[in-house]
Amino acid sequence: MRNLKELTAYRLEFIDTMNLLQHLITNTLTEEYMCCKNDGWFQTHFPTLGGSMPTHITELYGWEHAFLDLEYLKRTPTWLEMNVLRKFYWYDSEPVIQIHPKRSEYVNFNHYRLHLWKNSHFDFELPPIEQVLNKFEITSLDCQKPVSKYGKINDWKYVAIICNQRWATWEEVCEIKQEYFEPEETALQFHTGNANLDENSKHILILWDAKNIPLPDKHIV
Repeated sequence: MRNLKELTAYRLEFIDTMNLLQHLITNTLTEEYMCCKNDGWFQTHFPTLGGSMPTHITELYGWEHAFLDLEYLKRTPTWLEMNVLRKFYWYDSEPVIQIHPKRSEYVNFNHYRLHLWKNSHFDFELPPIEQVLNKFEITSLDCQKPVSKYGKINDWKYVAIICNQRWATWEEVCEIKQEYFEPEETALQFHTGNANLDENSKHILILWDAKNIPLPDKHIV
């Protein structure tokens, strides 16, 4: 994660102050809140939104966590918008993940909020993303509905989600996850920091099985 001092010019101190006051007034100043090593609200520019949005990042229990909430638009963020969020808070050498949890661990307090995660102590093992991307060719087909392709490579199970002319939405990816993964399987999407992979010209998103990758505890997902 970037040193948040680098982002001082974008910090929304009034939101930080209001949050602290709310916790004090409601007597909900928890140990978790006080243990945050890095925490804050920042003004983040999103070209697709035509301006800036407040976003939040925190580091807690060894996990760095940022989210983007588009409730005011009544839609979830796009893949590219989540990439912008990753670039804002993390260096390109730091891969982060989006988690599609087990059904029993699914928590959704806001339908229009998506999350990025990175372990503070180690880098994620990256799956062979480029090898999967190279399996598919660009076509001029304008898919009304994503095409999904299941496969295995180097002990990784994956589902490639192909739209060609656009990126699949979060809702479409979730629907495909339910089709190919068992209810108690966790699937991941990787934002690697490599634009050639994350923003590939084929508009391919990939769901990967979580294997033995450590994930945040359910209560902070």
